Amino acid sequence: MDERLRRYYLTALGIEPWCARWPLPGAAPSPESPAEPVMAVQADEPVVSKGVTRLPPQSAPEGQGVSLDAVRQALGSSDDTETAEPAFEEAPETDASSTSVAAQQAFAAMIWHGERFSLAASAAGEFPYETGSRLGLNILRALDEAVREEAIFFRWPPFDNPELPGSDGGTFEYVLERLVGGSASRQWIILGEEVRTAMASALSSKGHAVVVSSEQTLGELLAEPAAKRALWERMKPLVGRDRSE
Repeated sequence: MDERLRRYYLTALGIEPWCARWPLPGAAPSPESPAEPVMAVQADEPVVSKGVTRLPPQSAPEGQGVSLDAVRQALGSSDDTETAEPAFEEAPETDASSTSVAAQQAFAAMIWHGERFSLAASAAGEFPYETGSRLGLNILRALDEAVREEAIFFRWPPFDNPELPGSDGGTFEYVLERLVGGSASRQWIILGEEVRTAMASALSSKGHAVVVSSEQTLGELLAEPAAKRALWERMKPLVGRDRSE
């Protein structure tokens, strides 16, 4: 067979063509190396080398070559045979509402729980964590409030990729319910519009009330003294307010 035709057939069948680096006894000369007689052998007798019996190659009659159809038939396939298409399992449909809810409620907040009030403040922007935590404590202490514990930092979604597990609406509601449940007073001071929007439904469903709400975030309060004074004016009526009111 013509070497170029042989390589074409092998490549079409997905078989990597192979050529010997050195001349082999009884083998046709490789196109990669010049033909050199290694040993004289009888063309019509088997050649025995190192215990392996090698039959002499049988060439096809002149003018005839092995067609691609013959190779396919030898492998059990033909043009008439329909190629079986691979079966792909369809991915389960995801609830688009869960992803959209998680994306719309993206926010970061710091939460403090006191005996009479709870504070949830937006942590958007860049500011030192210790400075923001100290400001939240001072806001509650200005109301003569005893803060029971350190600030709780809450970020939603928890990962940068909202498609990862744990970023669905069910997880969001579960975590938010745990955070809201830590409020003994059920009275909230909310700072930041995105925090108020995200927590509004959870607070109302649990019977909690928002007594003071401001669009200012912790970062804005730290950067603008006038914003802190405006917030204090809105919080003054809460001073000395009894828990039962």
